[in-house]
Amino acid sequence: MEVQFCGFHTHNVNRDVIYRPSGQSGYLFVLVLAPMYFEYEDSTGEMAQPGGCILYKPGAYQHYYAEEIFFNSFVEFTYDTKIEEGYSIPCNRVFYPKQYEILNQQLRKIHQEYLSKGMFGEEMIELYLRQLIVMLGRSFQGTQAEYIDHEVYQEFYESRFLMLTQCQQVWTTERLCSLVKFERSRFYQLYQQYFNSTPKEDLIQARLQLALYHMTNHSNTIQTAAYQAGFQNINHFNRLFKCRFGCTPGAYRKRSDE
Repeated sequence: MEVQFCGFHTHNVNRDVIYRPSGQSGYLFVLVLAPMYFEYEDSTGEMAQPGGCILYKPGAYQHYYAEEIFFNSFVEFTYDTKIEEGYSIPCNRVFYPKQYEILNQQLRKIHQEYLSKGMFGEEMIELYLRQLIVMLGRSFQGTQAEYIDHEVYQEFYESRFLMLTQCQQVWTTERLCSLVKFERSRFYQLYQQYFNSTPKEDLIQARLQLALYHMTNHSNTIQTAAYQAGFQNINHFNRLFKCRFGCTPGAYRKRSDE
């Protein structure tokens, strides 16, 4: 795996045109930051809005140009496997990932390492590039591109992160809905769409993981560990724990100590 060239917040001249009918030797990932038109090899095309992405395969036809301002981030790279097979990422067509701001920051990290040539720079670039591919794979679900309202997604992402990092607190549907300012049915619909889960499922998993952490402290009883993780009913905790880990909390702690 190797980055051949990259750019972060790149400005070419206005209305600049990129035309490579035979593509390049490696993959090219482009994150659109200003409206840009992409023409495909079959002579069809589409106008990509900010947040749109395209992943060109090696040797793929490339033809795109800025409507006015040429503004994007990109990375050209070789990869040791076929990305489109391993991660189900669409290639040679524009798609809209769910968290393009995070992808853009990942491109910034790659660009910084690429320019700085610092100690262990190649290892860091490979690490960041693999993370980028995983992020793309996670952000794209299904076989068709999906347009996401990124401001709404960001609010959901931050609210979910708050819930998971403070899972020991009391979290009600009303509290979560108030954070993102959506009524209940629409909130659940978007949450499922964004995270392939429900708030209840995510909260239970976060609390179970926190309880496991507290159980490693042998000054805690199992009941104390459960309460510290946000469980108010020890019997309910025991049932959930056994369902998740296949044994009781006591048996799990004993096995871990052996």
